[in-house]
Order: sequence, then C-alpha cells, then structure tokens
Amino acid sequence: MRLFSIAFGTSELAVATVLATYMAGLALGASLAGRYISTIRRPVLVYGLLELGIAISATAVPFLLVTARQLLVAIIGGQPAPPDAGGTIQALFFLGSTFLILLVPTGMMGATLPLLTRFCVHTPEQVGRRTGYLYSINTAGAVLGTLTAGFLLLPRIGLAGTVYVGVIVNAFVFVLTLLLIRSVNQRESVTSATLFTESDSSKVPQRDQPQVTSRSRVILVLMLASGFVSFTYEVLWTRLLGHLMGGSVSAFATMLAGFLSGIAIGSAIAARIARSRKAAVVGFVIAQVGTALLSIAIYLALDHLPALVAQFSDDIRMTLGAKAGLSFFILLPATLCIGATFPFAVQIITRNVAEAGEASARVYAWNTLGAISGAVLAGFVLVPTLEFASTAKLAVGFNLTIALIAAWLLLRESSRPSIVLAALLFFAMLLFRPSAPENLMRVSSFSRIPARGEMLFSAVGRSATVTLLKSDGQYELRNNGLPEAGVFAKGFPLINVHPSHWQSALPVVARPNAESMLIIGFGGGGTIEGVPPSVQSIDVIELEPEMIAANRRIAPLRRHDPLSDPRVRLIINDARGALSLTNKKYDIIISQPSHPWTAGASHLFTSEFFTQIKSHLNPGGIFVQWMTVNVVDETLIKTLAATVLDVFEYSRLYRPHPSTLLFLSSNEQIDPERQLAWSGEPLESVRAHYSRMGIYGVEELCHALAANQSGLKVLADRAPVNTDRFNRFAMQDSNSARPSLTVELLDELLRPHDPLVEPDSELFNGSAPAVDAARLASTLVSHGNYPRAQRVAVAHLNEVDRFYIEGRILAFRGDHQRSRNTYQHVLSLAPDHAGALFEFLLPLATHQPRPPEVSEALKSLPDPEKAVIEQLPNAVAGRWDEVARADERLAKGLPGREYSVYVTRLRAGWRVTLEDAQLGKQRAREAIDIIDESVHEDLDVVCLRQRFLAAVILDRPEIQVETASVLAQAIGYYGPATSSLTATNISDVRFNAPVVLPRLSQLLTDSRVERDRVEEVAEKFLHLLKLTKTQQTRFPN
Repeated sequence: MRLFSIAFGTSELAVATVLATYMAGLALGASLAGRYISTIRRPVLVYGLLELGIAISATAVPFLLVTARQLLVAIIGGQPAPPDAGGTIQALFFLGSTFLILLVPTGMMGATLPLLTRFCVHTPEQVGRRTGYLYSINTAGAVLGTLTAGFLLLPRIGLAGTVYVGVIVNAFVFVLTLLLIRSVNQRESVTSATLFTESDSSKVPQRDQPQVTSRSRVILVLMLASGFVSFTYEVLWTRLLGHLMGGSVSAFATMLAGFLSGIAIGSAIAARIARSRKAAVVGFVIAQVGTALLSIAIYLALDHLPALVAQFSDDIRMTLGAKAGLSFFILLPATLCIGATFPFAVQIITRNVAEAGEASARVYAWNTLGAISGAVLAGFVLVPTLEFASTAKLAVGFNLTIALIAAWLLLRESSRPSIVLAALLFFAMLLFRPSAPENLMRVSSFSRIPARGEMLFSAVGRSATVTLLKSDGQYELRNNGLPEAGVFAKGFPLINVHPSHWQSALPVVARPNAESMLIIGFGGGGTIEGVPPSVQSIDVIELEPEMIAANRRIAPLRRHDPLSDPRVRLIINDARGALSLTNKKYDIIISQPSHPWTAGASHLFTSEFFTQIKSHLNPGGIFVQWMTVNVVDETLIKTLAATVLDVFEYSRLYRPHPSTLLFLSSNEQIDPERQLAWSGEPLESVRAHYSRMGIYGVEELCHALAANQSGLKVLADRAPVNTDRFNRFAMQDSNSARPSLTVELLDELLRPHDPLVEPDSELFNGSAPAVDAARLASTLVSHGNYPRAQRVAVAHLNEVDRFYIEGRILAFRGDHQRSRNTYQHVLSLAPDHAGALFEFLLPLATHQPRPPEVSEALKSLPDPEKAVIEQLPNAVAGRWDEVARADERLAKGLPGREYSVYVTRLRAGWRVTLEDAQLGKQRAREAIDIIDESVHEDLDVVCLRQRFLAAVILDRPEIQVETASVLAQAIGYYGPATSSLTATNISDVRFNAPVVLPRLSQLLTDSRVERDRVEEVAEKFLHLLKLTKTQQTRFPN
C-alpha cells in the first residue's frame, strides 16, 4: 500500500483502487485454485512454486509502479493546472494498471490456502478442523507480518528493504516445501492417487451425513455477505480507534494486527467445533448472532474508551502498546466470532474429503469478494454517507439477517431457531439506537482528555473524520481528533500573531514581485488570510473534502472567510498526484500538510516530493515548509533540515511563533531582511496588511530568523535525508515514548546556530547593514525574548545601548525601580538617548504640575515620543480635543516601538470619546483599525476598552462581545477557577465592568448575536466582580 501511495497518491480513488484490486487478486487466485485443484497430483510442490512466484513477481512491483506512473503522466499529464481526483480516465487507469501489477502476486497468494487444504485434509473428520487450523495459522502469519513490518522492518531498513525481506521469506518457504516433498514423497503419491484423481475419488469412504440439497449452496452467498459485513466492521473500528491510536504506520499495523488476531484465534476455536455439518451450521448461526450482539457492545464501549484510558494513565500520552492492548480486548469477542465463520462454512459445503480443497477455495473466494465490497463500500460510501452510528446499525442488521437465513435454510429439522432469531432480530434492531461516539471523536493520540466546546460540525470523510468545535469565541478544526487549525470568531481582536499568516507573508517579503501561489493543505484557511494583495492567484490542494465543508459551516461566523477570496481555486486531490499531472509553475509553493506521521501527510516530507515541488517553481521561486515542534523530535527536525538542503541550494529557518518553524528555500539567493531594508517592499505598498500580522519592519523578520544557510548546514550535519524508500516521518508515532520537542528544547537546539549573534553577521555589518542592532534588541524585548535580546546586546551593542536594553528587560519583568535606575545611568552616559529619556519621563508625564526636569528634557525628545509625553496629561484630564489636535504628530510613530501602545491609546482614545454626529462612526472604524494594526503581543486593557467603545458606536454586537471576552482575560480572568486578583486587576474590573455589563445586558435580546455567548462573556465579568468584593479588604480603596 505504501508503494502504491507513492506512485498514485493517497486520494480516496487511489486507496480504494489498490484495496479492491489486491483483494480481487486473492479471490481470483482462490477461485482458479478451486477449479483446477482436483487435477493437481503434487499440491505441496505447486504451493512451493506459488511462493517462489510470489517472491519473483513482488520484486517487479516497484519497477512496474514507476512505469505505470510514467505512463499515466504520458496519457493525462501536462494539464494547465493541478486536477481534482476522480476523473474517468484516471480512475480507469488506476483500476487497470493496479490490477495488472497485482494480479500475479495476489492471485498466487489466494491460491495457497486451498492447496494447503488439499494436502492436509485426508478424512471427513479433518475437514472443519484442519481447514480451521490452516486458516488460523495463515491469519496468524499475517499478524506476524503486519507487526514485523510496522515495528521492525520499515523503521530499520525502509520500504525497499521490507519488500526484499518479504521476497526472501517467500523464497525460503519454497525451499522448505522442497525439503518437505522429499520427506513425505511416498505418502503424497498415495494420497494423490486415492483422493485427487477423478477416477478414484468415489472410492473414498464417506461418513454418513444429512442429505445435502442445493439450498446448502446458499452458504457461499452468506459468506460473501459475511465478508462484506466483517470488513465493514474493520473499517468502522479502525476509523474509530484511529482517534485514540493515531494514524502512523505502527498504529495502523497495531489495529490491523489486533483485528486479524481475533480472527486467527476464532478460526482455531471453531476448528475444534466444526466436526460435522450440523455442528458447523449451528456454529455458523451462533457466530453471526454473536458478531452482531458483541458489535453492539463494542460500539457502545468505544465511546467510553477515552475515560478508561485516562484512568490507566496519568501521562498526557499513553503508549501505543497499552492502548493496543486495551483495544484488543474490547474487539476480541466479536473478532473471534468473525474468524469462526470460515471453518464452519467449509465444513457445511464439503460433501466429501475429495472436495475439501475445492470447498475451501470457493468459500475463500466468495468471502474475499464480500470483503472487497465491504472494505470499498464501507470506506468510501457507507461510513462517509451514513456516518458511524448508522453504519454500525446496518452492519448489526446484516449479521442478524445472515444468521436468520442460515437457520431457516440450513437447520431444516426445526423452525424454532428461525423464530427465535427473527424475534431477536426485531428486538435488537428496535433497541439498538446508536448515536455518534462524540467522546471518542473529541480525543486524539496526543491527549487523553476530550476536547471541550460545542460541536458545530462533524463529518466522516473518506480519509479522515473532521470535527469543528466552538469554545470561547474560537473555532477549532480537528482531523481524526488531532488539532488541525484554530479560527477566530467574527469580531475577535487581532491580539495574537497567527503563525499561518506568516507562511504566506514571509515568501512575498523575499520575492515582492510574486504573483502566483500554491498552498498544500487548506486547514482553517489561515494561510490564505495572510496572502498579500499583490499575489494574483492562489491554488489550494486539499485531500479531504469535509475539511472544506467544515470551513463553509463557519464562513459567516469567522473573522475572515478565505473561501470568499476570488483568487482562490480549490483542488480536491492528493498533492503528489495532482502535481504529477500538471506543468503549471508557481512563484511560491507552501506545504503545510497535517501531522507528519499520518498516511495522507508523511509522503509530503521526502526528498522526492521536494524535488517535485522544485520542478513546479518558477525561476527564483520560493518554497515554504511548515513544521510544528510538538509533533517531532530533535532527530526529525535535523532530518527535515537535511532533506530541504539536499534539494534546494539556499534555505533559511524562521520561527515566527515559539512552536512554529518555517523553512524558506529557493534555488536562487534569498535574503528577505536585506531585501526589505533596501527596497521597503512589499511593506510600503500594503503596510496595513503586514501590520495586522505583526510584521512592522525588518526587525520582526530578524526576530523570527532562527538559522541562516550556514546555521542550517551545521544543524543538519550528518542527519539522514528523508526519502520515499526510508520515510522516517511515516515511522514517527504520536504515542511514542520518545519525547517530542518542547519550546525549551528547541531553544537549546537552535541557540548555537543563532544568526543574530554572529560577530561578522551580514545583518549588521557591511556597507549597507540590513538592521539596526539596538532596534532589533529592543524588538526582542517587546516579544518577551529576553535571553536572545541580551545575547544580541552583548554581541553588537555599545555600553550605553546594552544598559538601555537591560533597563527594558527589568521593566518588562516588573522591576520598575531598578529599571528607572538603569535608565538614569544611561542618561548619565548619553543625555540625549531618546529611548532611555522616553522611558524615564513616562512615569512623570501625568504629574501635575509638570516637574521642571520634565519640561527641560522634553526639548531633547523627537516626535512621536515628545507628543506622547505631552498628551498623556491631557488624556488623563479628559482634554481629548487637545489630543486630537496632536494626532498628526502622534501618527509619525511606528508600530512595534517602545511608545507604540501609548500612541495607540491616545489616537484611538480621542476618536471614541469626542462626540461627533457626522464623523462618529468613521472615527470609530479608524479607532478599531489603529488598535488592530498595533496591538498584537500584549492584551492591553486600555486599548481593548477603547475597541469595545468603538464597537458600541458602530452598533457591531459581535465586536462588542468578542472584545469584552478578551478584555476580561486581559484584566485577569483565566477561567471559572480564577480565584484571586491583583490590586491592578481589581482597579481594572471596577473601571471596566460598569461600562461592559450594561451593554452586554442589552445584547441579550439582540438577534444578531447568540444569547449563550453573551451570557458566557457576561459571566466572566460577574465572576471578576465577585472576586473584587471578596478581596476588597486585602486591597482597600
């Protein structure tokens, strides 16, 4: 399957085709074996030759896949744009080429079990028993192969090595059969003469059995139906358990092995029971009923599994083995019943010993045909259409119906069992009214605690289960329980830098003339929101259609709707498959697939895929690769760096958020910092766009820069390149005991490669340095990165500026007295130092009358610092008209500076305070824009209050509610468990609650906002007010 996913992609069409043709080959092989088995005199030799044939044909599969891929590109490639999956020609090609490639090896596989039955069954008593044992042993081998490949071979020797190990095993089995033939040659010739020649088969002694009529042939149809429903369960349970186990190779191997283990054990147990046809019929009926009833219990139990896992584990993660053990014992009873059906069916249909091999072949073929339809229809029709609950009910009904038909037609002695079963069918279907397993759908392999929030949307897609949760003004998209993206509600303040915005903004800074962009993975659409207006076209490739449906569900509710962007063209397909069929090239390609160990994403982190990306870039084009630190470890980060460097000549690493990494790569020189410093573009053209995501100038780029080209090379030194044949990301397991990176560990990992502290860094040196080191160090302090700011100060600043940076760090840490002393020291060394002078004068600005030293010092301050110090007393005194007259001077300020928050407070303050019937709403809109373009890192209480007041003027209830919610958080509300406030918090509550609560009370009857949400926000302020009363003796007025 992994080989085919590399060649044809992981779209639902490709996966369904591979699965169907693989099992069809098994069925065809079994059917042909059953037809000709009576003419085979030496079944062991033929079996050995089949194993050798499997080995030989398996070696050809990788080469045939490459040829098939090339042929597909030749037939339908070269399209002007990436196509959607599912075209008629593409579907027919997948089906035909996959069938031809797999026909020989899978056909041979399907023929092996009937041949073994032909060799091992010699008496009527052995039909059910030995057939069951053979089926059990064969299935146990599949379990062993699954676990060995998933946990041992693939992680250690890669995909190609695993294939060749399988080839060696098949060849070894052939050698063993030759040795077996030599030891039992004489016995085999006797049995072949007496049992398997047409002339002598009638001479075999027969046990007295009930008369068999043509109606018993119905067992083949029932086994087809049984195979259908069994694999419907397999798909259903695998999809459900995937939330808990994860989507890695090892997790899938574990789930499949658990399912097959139960079948193997069930077959072995049934082998001891199926000694006669009547016993087999009874056993078959009981197995079907047992499967139905136990599946009901399993479905109901699975929704309680997260709580059970939480009880067994105090860690955030529980090991895969522990989860697997728990899941195995939950599924075991039903899988025992599923496994028991095969030996029962063979015993029922076999009339004499000579037919044992043929009978097993026919049963195996019909059962496999049912499994094909079950796997394909359940995975791509039933589960996506009916979802989990209705699919489970349908499968239970199938089992009971199979049992009823079997009892009615095969247990002819009495109609009582049929009547009982009919009643059971009626009551079971009446009582079994399953609902969606919401608890299970809220968990992931990362967390044992279900995600909170109202579930607005849930859909079982063909490749993933997508859920959409709403919690406290934010929407969270989850993919198989894994957090995929966060989306802010309409009206929510722009208080945090969204890392996904950087993914699309950063490459445009590197190439301001870029016009076309490809984004791989839609997520929550945040990357599209960050695309600057200068980009003319945006193609987005998304694997799961339900992810788009979830985004459409909240389109009118979110802050921005990326789906309404006319530049966007959606392609529903696997990225590798879509790109292989087009010649279109882009200026920028961004790859942000989901969690890198999952089946739909792991193959998008290999050198082969990066090479494919490179072939679709225009000259000088930029590639951006996203990664988040909590899903990988140190080894994988180094491997990713090595892989990027292996394909692209130039690369840099950015870290716009503590847990987010962006690899920026190209085959031509890239230097966004110097480019921006020299040209000012693209910020000069669309400054508001970049300001809204916290990019004000070159300092913000430097703050995010984690490693340059030379640093990346050192980081990736001796790390292996990730390839399709040895995909280390696919082997990564979210349940692994190996610790993932944390922000702190990433700091340690990147510190030796920090380009900001290199003594000869091109950023600060040369004839035209890109950045002012003092300005950069101050920016780092504003972002809370104090250690890095200190390192930059030591490496590049003079004594005066080093002391100034130290003063800022002390102020941010709350040590204001030492901070003022440090500023005084700076001014003693450099009296005209604007930054120190501003910080020193700020606490004195509102003192009335103005101290003489303040008036004297103001003469040395430039605007906007001077305007801020002058206007703060006017704002405190309510003289907002004076502040308004100074707006032009204040507007000279730039975001991200020491004075910026005060400039924002003053400029927004007069706009929401001064009443003007004609300009009031215009000024209110301006106030919100000023705040949203300036305040990102801090939850500034004053600015949030002004934003709330502006929303009241504009009569925008959604902005009022969401701003009030964030205002409560800024004041000190951290959830219902908040139990104490500082003196400053209490003052802020008393100042803001009388303004906010009355307005929220009015909004309770406003149909434009949800009443529950208004009540939720109001409860925050009521909780804060309650705390102020309980703590007023501690903080008296």
